[in-house]
Amino acid sequence: MAGLLADLSSMHREWVRQADLDDPQVEEVARADECFRAKLDLWFTKGAVMSSGADKTYTSQVIIFLKKRRTLYFKGQAVTFGIPNGRDALFEPLHRVRAVVSRMLELLPKYAPRKGWAQTFVPFLLPNAFGPSGDTRLDVRKLFRKALMRLAEQVRCYSPTNAVTEFQKLVPFAERQWSKGADRQQAWARAAAAFPELKMARELVTVYLSCLHSTGATERSLKDVAWHHSASRRSMSEETVEDSILIAVHGPTIDSVARRETLQDGTSLIVPVGRFLPKVVEAYKAAYGTKACHRARKPHRHIGSRQDLGARKRRRIEAGRPQPEAEFLRDRQESVRALMKSARQRGMTHSGLLLGFSVSV
Repeated sequence: MAGLLADLSSMHREWVRQADLDDPQVEEVARADECFRAKLDLWFTKGAVMSSGADKTYTSQVIIFLKKRRTLYFKGQAVTFGIPNGRDALFEPLHRVRAVVSRMLELLPKYAPRKGWAQTFVPFLLPNAFGPSGDTRLDVRKLFRKALMRLAEQVRCYSPTNAVTEFQKLVPFAERQWSKGADRQQAWARAAAAFPELKMARELVTVYLSCLHSTGATERSLKDVAWHHSASRRSMSEETVEDSILIAVHGPTIDSVARRETLQDGTSLIVPVGRFLPKVVEAYKAAYGTKACHRARKPHRHIGSRQDLGARKRRRIEAGRPQPEAEFLRDRQESVRALMKSARQRGMTHSGLLLGFSVSV
């Protein structure tokens, strides 16, 4: 049961992690929803998490541990851990998790409806279905067209059909910019700037670029309240906790108070801009005094070089050292990706319209 819930929590964390950013990619929301739904359907509803192919999951690690029976003695009592006898007893925890997953699948359409804001910005995916290298399936093109028509109506374009036609003219240029290394927002911004005559399409891009679709940074700032309540924080000034939070939230940006310069020997130096940082240093000296600065640590030899993870894994196995958590998580992610790809090729799970694009699951 613990292994199954750990796998379910890991997939859920991967799903919500994309939005827990200061500026997540809004056009990826709908595809992430379909990917999460496909994972739940294959791994738990169809029971792939208990198959032999899923040998790098938390559930598989628990099963390997329970293959050898272990008895714990404590205060005159004994508890035996092991795999239960009988198929029904072995799969009974999976049936419980399936009940949880079925409820999640029922609530997902309510959380992300087809006509919700998450589907509105799907047409800004790159590569695009209207482009030369995009998905050629008719259903995907219809989905993109409906979303664009709905967005054009909300923007109140005088002709939503013409707005879609103009938008299609921006797609090849945006794809070229994206292939050169620009992110999606930069690619669409450059495409809109390159075609000033396509006014309705530029309005659609403006809405996409100005969409405030995440409050992750604000929500994370609420976690700092306990830090502002701490005794060490209160001893620095006579302000109240509310004043301390306001100062932390409305403080100047790094670029407005300092700049970075590179010296001839290659070292980096932070140079203050204005009087903000000098005043902070003066207040700190007045409150705590000064102490000698230590010489900066030498950089590690491996900085700037890419390590061969395969060679490091072989050395670990030859030395008989246990598997670290980071290596297990990488193996688990690769196992999930391989099993999902194999299942879609064999038609075992719902692939989703948006999963036809190049996306890592």
